[in-house]
Amino acid sequence: MSPTLIGIIGIIIMLLMFLTQMPVAFVMALVGYVGFSYVINIEAGLALLALEVYETLASYDLSTIAVHSDGAAGVSFGHQQTAV
Repeated sequence: MSPTLIGIIGIIIMLLMFLTQMPVAFVMALVGYVGFSYVINIEAGLALLALEVYETLASYDLSTIAVHSDGAAGVSFGHQQTAV
């Protein structure tokens, strides 16, 4: 099967999976992994999956989200804010 046909089939499967109301990120990751593994091989797909998961979780951009979740942006979490 040609890579173009595999890509078209992957897009159709992705659209069908969107109808099941799965989160977009999971659908795209799953279809991308399966398609890449089919075109190259399973070992390369697993290596790519492990690398992408590590790079995403080790990202500095994601580590800064927890710093600003304490209400520093003016959001009150049960406490009344007073003007100083």
